[in-house]
Amino acid sequence: MDERRRRSRETDGVDEVHTALVWTEDDALAHDLAAHLARIGIEMARAPDGVAIRALLKRRACALLLYDLRTENPAPCTIAKLIRSAYLASDLGLLCIAPPEMERHALLELEEGADDYILLPIEPIAFMARVRGTLGRKLLKEQYDHGVEALRESRHELKTAIESMSHGIALFGRDGMLRMANPRFFELYPAVQVAFEEEPTLDRLLKVVLESGDLRPSLEELHFSRPRLDVARWIEEAIHALYQGLPQIVRTGAGRILEIRASRTPSGGLVTTHEDVTLRAEREARLRHLALHDSLTGLPNRVQFNEALQRALRGGRREDERFSIFYMDLDGFKDVNDRYGHFVGDELLVFVAELLRESVRDGDLIARLGGDEFAIISKSAVTRDEVHAMAKRIREKLSSFTVEESPLTIPIGISIGVLIVSAAGLTERDAVTLVRHADAAMYRAKRGEGGGIVIQADPAKDQSNLGGRFS
Repeated sequence: MDERRRRSRETDGVDEVHTALVWTEDDALAHDLAAHLARIGIEMARAPDGVAIRALLKRRACALLLYDLRTENPAPCTIAKLIRSAYLASDLGLLCIAPPEMERHALLELEEGADDYILLPIEPIAFMARVRGTLGRKLLKEQYDHGVEALRESRHELKTAIESMSHGIALFGRDGMLRMANPRFFELYPAVQVAFEEEPTLDRLLKVVLESGDLRPSLEELHFSRPRLDVARWIEEAIHALYQGLPQIVRTGAGRILEIRASRTPSGGLVTTHEDVTLRAEREARLRHLALHDSLTGLPNRVQFNEALQRALRGGRREDERFSIFYMDLDGFKDVNDRYGHFVGDELLVFVAELLRESVRDGDLIARLGGDEFAIISKSAVTRDEVHAMAKRIREKLSSFTVEESPLTIPIGISIGVLIVSAAGLTERDAVTLVRHADAAMYRAKRGEGGGIVIQADPAKDQSNLGGRFS
């Protein structure tokens, strides 16, 4: 009973950081070890046999075990191996103590898992240095193991987060090769998975996109036609933009609209995110349509007309392209509104819009500028004969208007002023001046000149005709 109480006092309440477990049958050695350990702030707990050691180690209560090689070992292996394997104490600091004649056995202990050994008699300075070294290595190992485990958990959490994202994620190395992609990435680009088996690169991704869809710098650009560049140049421009932090818009062959954004990695690679913005693009397209179209006729409005004119000047001046500006105003429209009401007036405007659509070719833009004023930017009619033929055709089609569900036929007319433009030497800032010339030509036609059609091929020769309207 007294022996069990003594063991309990020696082993209970052991603090892992400040307690060392000592296994020896030599009382004098145990006394010396307690004194040396106390000098460096470590308390000693003595375990007289393997049973007490195993009980303590199951509780993982100690950071260090010092054991005397002269102690009888019942196992057919080294004490270090017994403790490491049978007692499952892989992270315990082991320091064996041996007389000089047993140094060979101490070296064998090192091979089997001990951290260090001390020869008798104990030299205090060397002893304290070896104890501190063993505890330091144990602490470093614990910190390393903890760091590895924390890193493993972080990687697992990051992997779970990336795989559950609604955005596609793809990491490309400095060489452009794919390093990692989440499942959503391949859902957004079904054709890419097969292509990546041959060449998993960013270039290949963009090439697949261009073969079946489109690639633009912004959502707004999707609404405008763009000269088809060669694929290699297009890809080069897109990759350069991504490295500069500029998003790219992709329209896939399946009709989805995706936004690609990218960030550089410290190693020079690229982390790309791929978001399905189809709904947002459709919503913005509806808003843009409302902002750029006349709600009654569905034709482009003055804002879109001005944008189209500036684009024509911007794109045409490099190749000296020609185009024509038609300005048109209905004759007697106010009388129609006053006599038959605004409902009939609106019906007439819709009728005019449909006839204008039938009178132009693909690529020409028709706009309702407001009230009963309409305009056309035409790239198909650029000579005086072509312009006159088109204007005459419009006037002939708009000679009369029959009210729906009524026998009423209303005679109507339209005055047309046309400006033929050569874009060479002009800039977007000249758009306002060109519109004024076309408008002035229309007012001349309204006053009866040219049988209702006035064509002006060189505005510089006819500045006087601007009149007081813009003075």
